[in-house]
Amino acid sequence: MLFRSQNHITGYNVIAGIDGTDRRLKGQTIITGAHLDHIGRLGKQIYNGANDDASGCVAMMQAARYFRKHPAKRPMKFVFFCGEELNLLGSRYLMDHPPVPVKNIYLSINLEQIGSKHRSFHGVWGLGDPQFESEFLRSGSMFAEIGRASCRERV
Repeated sequence: MLFRSQNHITGYNVIAGIDGTDRRLKGQTIITGAHLDHIGRLGKQIYNGANDDASGCVAMMQAARYFRKHPAKRPMKFVFFCGEELNLLGSRYLMDHPPVPVKNIYLSINLEQIGSKHRSFHGVWGLGDPQFESEFLRSGSMFAEIGRASCRERV
């Protein structure tokens, strides 16, 4: 998905889809997203993007691999956004040109900085039915536990 802004910035969103197994839930798509870009350099300072947001992209690729072999009941779209650090250009473009009708988006999951040690930022966000809120807060906290465990193993 190619997008252009008013400032003639060109970017690409990459979208992959997996059909669900339950035809009755065909109109309830789950979208998972993470952004590809990072700010890189500002002056002489380098801001590496391993956490923001390569960590989210890698987790999403692994999830896509899993669901390709073990499809969910609902259809899924995996979206890699470009232009997140430029005022969310890629995600804004996606919502202006959604891959499915907006009324058919059952849940949208955003993976952001899941490798962060700062757990005041949960890293996993979900928009949709309020029933998911506690699960996402719990999932975001799990990344901190996984990170602490892997650090202990290396020491």
